[in-house]
Amino acid sequence: MKSINRYLALALLALAPTLRVAAQSDSSSYNESVIVVGDYKPVIENAVKLNVAPFITDTATTMQHSFVYSITPQRLTSIFSPARLGYVKITEPPTRIYNNYLRLGMGNYWTPLADLYYHSTRNKNLSYGARALHTSSWGKIGKADSIPSADYYGKNHFSTTDLSAYGKYILKENHLFQTALSYSNDYHMFYGFSDSLLYARDSITHDSLSKKDYAMAYNRLQWHIGAKSLNTDVNQFGYEASYDVQNLWGRYGMGEWAMKADATVHYGFPMFKQYKAIAYLNLGWEGFGNHYYPQYSDDSNTLLYLPYDYLPLTADSVMYTRHFLHGNPYVDFLFGGFQIHAGARMAVGPKQMGDSSSFYFYPDIMVSKDLMHNAMNISLGATGNLDPNSWDELRLLNPYVAPASMLKATSHYDFFARMRFSFNKKLELNARALYTVYNNGLLFRLDSCYALENVYEPYYRNYQKLTLGADITFVNDEMIRLNLGGNYYAAHADYRDFPLLYQPKFDAHLGTHINYKDKVLVGIQGLMVGPMYGDAAYTNAISSDYGHYMMTDTLGVRYGFNVEVEYVHTRALSFFVKADNILCQRYFLWSHYPSQRLNVMLGLTYTIPTKKH
Repeated sequence: MKSINRYLALALLALAPTLRVAAQSDSSSYNESVIVVGDYKPVIENAVKLNVAPFITDTATTMQHSFVYSITPQRLTSIFSPARLGYVKITEPPTRIYNNYLRLGMGNYWTPLADLYYHSTRNKNLSYGARALHTSSWGKIGKADSIPSADYYGKNHFSTTDLSAYGKYILKENHLFQTALSYSNDYHMFYGFSDSLLYARDSITHDSLSKKDYAMAYNRLQWHIGAKSLNTDVNQFGYEASYDVQNLWGRYGMGEWAMKADATVHYGFPMFKQYKAIAYLNLGWEGFGNHYYPQYSDDSNTLLYLPYDYLPLTADSVMYTRHFLHGNPYVDFLFGGFQIHAGARMAVGPKQMGDSSSFYFYPDIMVSKDLMHNAMNISLGATGNLDPNSWDELRLLNPYVAPASMLKATSHYDFFARMRFSFNKKLELNARALYTVYNNGLLFRLDSCYALENVYEPYYRNYQKLTLGADITFVNDEMIRLNLGGNYYAAHADYRDFPLLYQPKFDAHLGTHINYKDKVLVGIQGLMVGPMYGDAAYTNAISSDYGHYMMTDTLGVRYGFNVEVEYVHTRALSFFVKADNILCQRYFLWSHYPSQRLNVMLGLTYTIPTKKH
């Protein structure tokens, strides 16, 4: 037996080179072996911490107004289904959870801040939470003088209070149900007139006025409920459905109901035996009910009276209902290295209050391709939509818009190109070009019905707009995140003698977040908005399609620079200081509405640790 073993060993040694060559030539097999000595104890390394950098928000008068960049987001669902991962046993004890915080602050201009947040602790299927937020300012613009001043605008008080509660539940790991309920109150003043202008008109000054003479308040109650499936498997149906209802009411007798129902079904299927596609069908309905009960006075000294000459009123009140239907079938799939989104949008709705419904058709196409081993991506597409517009949207875009303004639906076609360059894991560049054709595009101008020329109205234009923009992002692990970018705008209207108002020619932004050893968090924001046409005065001498001609003024370049520093004393307690508009610029985002200057806030954040579970 020992002799036989020796012969077999010698034969194997002689054949070893041949076997090695054969094994190396067989690329379908993996020939490495691992010898484990001792017990194998799998462990999971500590995860990288996710730090929330300081979030800076300006006050309502220091560049808080939203700048709407015309960048159309495109829906492109991932059609790659990763394999399910097996469960991993974790032997380490769970860490303490911080599921709440209280953030308090106070700044100049008598600007308090209170933010209370709570969220449920670890639970695989159920989560819920609530938040209460209040911020306000009770200062003035300029200083009063014995001689009515052109630089004194009196009280520019504003206040925002938001209360919300939400929750979601996952049933059988495949069905997600969620709901949210919220209430908000927004208060501000139509302070866009100087002391000298008021004195010239009525021989009075700001300090002799009551706040209710030129104040506005909105209340909004919202409820959302939704459900969706969590799978996109091949030969499986999925769904997503939601219902939203909202009630908006405000001073001067205006109110608006808005309801929206939306549903999508999808089905994944194989294509050409090696590709996967997902087909979608989206259907929706939006309904609006607007009511307006005018409250005006015969007193010639009334500062804020409601216009009623451009709404087709037949009585002392007006009520309108509008209904919009939309459909969007589309397919997402991969083919030949291209990621393709192909579909169409259809909409039915009235052009404006009181009109009958019209039909609209839009493309919904995008093609995307990764190049150079995913270091570069190019996307081209065309889409469009019908935007109903609402009183709630108008007052969020321009807080000084007149109550009960005329509403028209905006139809637009968007053609875009996007490029992404990933130079490495830390540096990325995104460039974009967008060309949009607007029919009844929403714009704003001063309303001539108000004697102090401090209230705006929407007006609607047909025009085209080209947007060229780019952003570069640098991320250095957890310590530094830098974003720098900007946009250039070129707009062309159908009527060249009537310029597009409040449309900047360019804008630029800078955002930096620095985390130093999890103890000092720094946030820096910079924003520059280019010149734009604004309102100057009215003349009713010449009649036009818009009721009057408008003299325009050019608002110069506006810039803001904000800094926030937070010191983390413990995991439960931190202190922060915010400085908004530190360059102290008195800029105008809207004609006749100057901003506050430097706003500094001091505060703290406190968190109550919960149990270890």
